[in-house]
Amino acid sequence: MNRITTNKTSKESKSILNLDIRPLSYASLLEAFQVLREALPSDRRWLIDLLASLNPWKGIGLPWLGGCEYLRYWVSIEKNRVVGVTGMYIPRQTPESISWLGWTAVRPEIHRRGIGKFMLDYIFQQAKSMEIATLAVYTSIKHPKAIAFYQKLGFFPGKGKGNYLVYKKTLL
Repeated sequence: MNRITTNKTSKESKSILNLDIRPLSYASLLEAFQVLREALPSDRRWLIDLLASLNPWKGIGLPWLGGCEYLRYWVSIEKNRVVGVTGMYIPRQTPESISWLGWTAVRPEIHRRGIGKFMLDYIFQQAKSMEIATLAVYTSIKHPKAIAFYQKLGFFPGKGKGNYLVYKKTLL
């Protein structure tokens, strides 16, 4: 379990983060669904990914990925409440040392408090410990705030497909 306590001062307010990050579990699954439903109301593909991550045969049932070598999700907890979700996966057909960021969201009413950065810093640590050299993420052109967030964290644009863009970050 990771914990962070920080003071963050903004023009509007001063906030103190006291967050834990834990593996997604059946106990936190419904709250994780709620966070993603609030943040991404027009997309429900994350349902299968989160459920599959709890499956001991990780990746079975994910035909669009051809299965996964690695599939994990975590939740960020503040005051016993799930406030964010993030994940990481490695599809079987992915070149070595590349991993993908899974569905990532923070409750919309608490954006801009550092929770998303906290969760991605955790993912970066996980990837580096697995000797993953590059982390990639798909994001929609319909989410310019997400694109700006990933760029701020050092992701650079790669190839896209349709309404989706791929951003990559070198870790090692």
